[in-house]
Amino acid sequence: MEKMIEKPLLIKGDIMHHRFLPKKNHFDYKSTYISFPISQTRQLKKALFSLGKFNLFGFYNSDYGNKDVGNLRGWLDQILKESSINNIEEIILVTHPRVVGYVFNPVSFWLCLNDKHQLIAVLSEVNNTCGQKHNYLCFKDGLKPIESSDWIETKKEFYVSPFMKIEGKYKFRFEYKKDSMSFYINYLVKDKLQLSTLLKCNFQEFNSKNLLVSFLKMPFFTFKTIILIHYQAIKLYLKSIKYYKCPEALKKNITISKNEK
Repeated sequence: MEKMIEKPLLIKGDIMHHRFLPKKNHFDYKSTYISFPISQTRQLKKALFSLGKFNLFGFYNSDYGNKDVGNLRGWLDQILKESSINNIEEIILVTHPRVVGYVFNPVSFWLCLNDKHQLIAVLSEVNNTCGQKHNYLCFKDGLKPIESSDWIETKKEFYVSPFMKIEGKYKFRFEYKKDSMSFYINYLVKDKLQLSTLLKCNFQEFNSKNLLVSFLKMPFFTFKTIILIHYQAIKLYLKSIKYYKCPEALKKNITISKNEK
C-alpha cells in the first residue's frame, strides 16, 4: 500500500448506489469531502474554513464520536483498545465538511495506521435520518495490514434504509492509490447481493481557492445529500417496496468485523 495522506486534502467524491433486490434502483452523484490526519486538524483553518464556528466550510468535533468536543482521538483509542488494537500511530478521517453550518454524513471513515504507515483498521461511522449513529470496525485477524484486495465482513445491525430489514451482512473494501481512494460496501442477505455502494475519492490540494471553486461548482452539497436520500426514498416507495419504521436506538453502538480463527 502506498503512503497514506499526510496533510489535509480536498476530495472530489463520486458516489454510486445500485440496489439489486427486491427491485432494481440505481443512482450516482458527485459531492465534496475532506480528508486529514486528526493530529493535524488545526491545519484545516483557512479564510473559508473554520473549526467549531460558522464559516462557508467548517469542521466540528461534536459531529462525531461521543460528541466530546475536545478529544476525538481518545474516543477512537478507547474503541480500538476494546478490540486489542493498540499499535495505531495515526488516524485519518474522510468525511463531509459542514457547509454554511450544515452537514449530514451518511458515513465517515476513520483510517487507522500503524507506525509503518500500514492500514490496520477502519472505523465506518454511520448516521441515519432518525438521528441515530452506529460504528462498524473492520480489521483482519492478527491485525495484518488491510490490502486493497481484501473484503472484510460485518453483520448488519443498524437501521439505515427504511426499505431494508436489519438482517444479513456487509462486506467492506478499502482501496488506496497515489491520487485517489475508494470505499466499497456491499450488502448481502443469505449470500445474495442486495445493494452495492461505492465512494471514489479524487484528491485535490486543500486551499482557499479550491474550496471556493468547489462551492461554486456544487453549492450546498451537504443539503443535496439529505435531499437526494429523501428523493430516492420516494422512488422506492412508489415501486411498492416494503417500508420498515425506524426502531429504537441500539444499546451498543459498534459492530466488530468477523475474522477467521
